[in-house]
Amino acid sequence: MKIALVVPGGFERPDGPVPPRRIPALHALVAELAREHEVHVFCSDFDERGGTWPFGDATVHDPGRVSSRVLPMERITERTWRMVRALRRASETVPFDVVHAFWVDGNGVVASLAARSVGVPLVASVGGGECSWIPSARYGGARTLRGRIATRAVLASARVVTVGSNEARRAVPHGEVEVVPLGACRAVFEASGERPDGPPWRLVHVANRNEVKDPWTLLAALRELVAAGLDVHLDWFGKDTLAGAVEERARAWNLDARVDFRGEQTSAEVARALKTAHVHVLSSLHESQCVAVLEAAFAQLPTVGTRVGLVADLAPDAAVAVAVGDASALATAVADLLGDGPRRARLGAAAQRYAQLHDARWTASTFVTLYARARSSSTSV
Repeated sequence: MKIALVVPGGFERPDGPVPPRRIPALHALVAELAREHEVHVFCSDFDERGGTWPFGDATVHDPGRVSSRVLPMERITERTWRMVRALRRASETVPFDVVHAFWVDGNGVVASLAARSVGVPLVASVGGGECSWIPSARYGGARTLRGRIATRAVLASARVVTVGSNEARRAVPHGEVEVVPLGACRAVFEASGERPDGPPWRLVHVANRNEVKDPWTLLAALRELVAAGLDVHLDWFGKDTLAGAVEERARAWNLDARVDFRGEQTSAEVARALKTAHVHVLSSLHESQCVAVLEAAFAQLPTVGTRVGLVADLAPDAAVAVAVGDASALATAVADLLGDGPRRARLGAAAQRYAQLHDARWTASTFVTLYARARSSSTSV
C-alpha cells in the first residue's frame, strides 16, 4: 500500500536544528508502516528551506515555510497550495492509496484538499484539542467559528476518523469514530518493572510546561506531598512555554531540591527515567490520548493522573484517575500508591499488558486495516 501522511512537523532533515523537534509516537508509527508499505510523510509549513529527504525507509516532503511577513489569509492560502502541489507532484510517480491527516485542524484541511486533488480517500486522526475548548487555558480548536467549521469539514470529508482514547472520543462531532491509540516503541520503553523501593520516591512527569498540561496543579500536589513528610523527587521532562513561570513558582514554594526540570530529552533519556521511577504523574486539563502514559506503561510504571485521555480509559485497573484540577486528590492518590507496593506492581503490570497489546506495530496494523476500509468505501460511493 502507498500511504501519504500529512503531519504538522516533527520529521526534520538530517542537518536540521539540534535538538530536533520530534513527535516520537509518529516516528514509531512511520517506522512500522514503512516495514511493509511505501510511506511518504508531508510536513506542512514546517522546515525553513523545504525539500525531500529520507526518514528510515520512508520519505519526507516539506514544501517549505511560508514567510511570517505574509498577511494571515495569504499565508494560509500559500501554505495550502504548496502542500497540495507537493502531494500532487509526488502522486505522479507514487499512486497513493490513501491520505492520512494528523490532526483535524488547519493541517487536516490541507490534507483534505490534497486528498481530493489526487482522488484518494482521507483518513483523519484527532490528535489534540481540535474538537474542544478549555477557556481557563485558552486551549482548543472549538474556540472560534472558523475552527469549528474547519474541524467539521475535515471530519465530514474523511472516510475514517480516529481518536486516541475513549474518553476523548465523546468530544468528536462525528457519527463513527475508531479509537486507535498511538502506540509507543516497545524496544525503547519496555522493562521488567524491577526498581529499588523508596524512600526516596521518584516521580516523573513527561509534558511541556503549558497551560493545558496544568503545571500549577502538579506543583501544588508536589508541595502537599513534601508537606506531608514524603521524601519525593520529581523529574520533569518537556520544554518551557511559560517564560520560566513554573520554575519561579517552584522556587517560591521551596521545591527547588524536589524537582528537576530536565527540558526536552531524547526518548532514550525519558525511558531511563521511567524505568527507575515509582509513579508517573499527569495533571492535564485535556488529553486526546497522552502517549507518555503508554511509554510509562511499557516500563511497568503506573500513572496517577487527572481523568483525561488514556488515564480515564485505564482506570481503575491499570491507572489511578482523579478529578481535573484537584491538587489534593492528586497528592493523596500518589501518596497512597507510594505506600502500597503490591498495588503499584499490579497496576504497572496491567498497564504494561495494555501497552503491549497497543504498541506501535499494532497501531500500524490497525491503520492499514482502516486504510483498506477507506479505499473500499471510496470505490463503492
